[in-house]
Amino acid sequence: MIGVLALQGAFQRHVYCLEKLNIPTKLVKTREDLKACHALVLPGGESTAHQKLISPGLWADLKEFSHSRPVMGTCCGLILLAKKVKDDDMPTLGALDILVARNAYGPQVESFEAEVEGVCSGKPSLIKGCFIRAPQILEVGPSVNILATYDSKPVLVEAGKILACTFHPELLYDLTVHRHFVEMVNRNNLAQSGRFH
Repeated sequence: MIGVLALQGAFQRHVYCLEKLNIPTKLVKTREDLKACHALVLPGGESTAHQKLISPGLWADLKEFSHSRPVMGTCCGLILLAKKVKDDDMPTLGALDILVARNAYGPQVESFEAEVEGVCSGKPSLIKGCFIRAPQILEVGPSVNILATYDSKPVLVEAGKILACTFHPELLYDLTVHRHFVEMVNRNNLAQSGRFH
């Protein structure tokens, strides 16, 4: 079961993408919801709004979960996973060793769609993505692999059980990133107790 944090943002689009891959999903709004999940998607949205909506107990559980289970974050989800946010003391889950800048591409009117070049599922890929008030990855730690770039900047990264992108693949229904994440989850589950779907 892959959970999708369902407090704010386009979480239903992630559910749609996962269901197109025949993956059982669960909307996560509470600590009990999270306990039922093998992996989790942190959707885009507004990072400060997410923090206000996440209860202290759920935040603590998300922090523990993100340091031990597979998690995918898009846009705001990437910010929440980051170890550090530039010029901002907002708390994060700290599961991904990157320095990130919020809203690096400008306000919402500067949003754009682009094809991102990278490697997913072990093969070269062109990924369709939406950049909406998108963050920018400024630095990556030694444990972080860059899977895709746009304009010479990292936009899709992986580190252990964490996968994160600065853009929204789900808004254009491109399944490439979600498929890669499902493969990550299956590798993790096979190492534990078997394939989950």
